[in-house]
Amino acid sequence: PKGHLLNLLRNRSTPWSVALESASLLLRGQHVADRREASWVMRALGKRGAWSGVLFVLDHMRTAGMRTETSDFNAAIRACGRGARTDVAMKLLADLRSHRLAPDVTTYNAVVTACAKTGKWTTALALMQQVADASLQPDRTTYSAAIVACQKGFKSKLALKLVAQMRDGDLTPDVVTSSAVINACEIGKLWRAAMWTFRQ
Repeated sequence: PKGHLLNLLRNRSTPWSVALESASLLLRGQHVADRREASWVMRALGKRGAWSGVLFVLDHMRTAGMRTETSDFNAAIRACGRGARTDVAMKLLADLRSHRLAPDVTTYNAVVTACAKTGKWTTALALMQQVADASLQPDRTTYSAAIVACQKGFKSKLALKLVAQMRDGDLTPDVVTSSAVINACEIGKLWRAAMWTFRQ
C-alpha cells in the first residue's frame, strides 16, 4: 500500500536498499501523483545519499510530464554530493541549464560541496568563478566547501586566498572552514600565513 511505502521512506532507520525499492514501487505503481509528492520522495532518498534513486525520480518527473524546478535539481545535486559523485553533480548542473532553468547559490553550493567531498579543487574554483559571472553572491557555505576542496587537494595558498576573499565579503569563517585552513597550512607549512590571516 502507498501509506506503508511512504512510511518506509519517512523512517530514517529504513535501510538504504529498502528505501530505494520503496521509491521504485511508488513510481512503478503510479502512486506519485504530482510534483509535490515526487519532490518529497526525492528529498527522502537524498537524505540517505541514494543519488541513483534521486536521479530515477527526477527522470520519472520528466517522463510523466511534471514540471521540474531548480529546487528539484538542487535536491538531486545534494544527493550526488553525499554520494561523492562530483561527475554526476556536474552533469546535473548542465542538465539544469539545458532545461532553461537558472542555477542559484544553493545549486552552486551543492556542486561545490560535492567537489569538497572528492578534493576537486580546480572544479570548485571554476564554479566559484561561475557564481561571480552570474552576479550571485557566494555565502559561507560556498567558500567553506571550496576551501575544504583546496585543503584536500593540498592547495594551502589557495585556501588562504579564499579566506581573505571571505573576509572581504564580510563573512566570518566557521569551525569547519577554520579547521580546513589550519590542516591545509599544516600540510603546506604555512603557519605564519595562517596566523596572519586569522588575525585580520
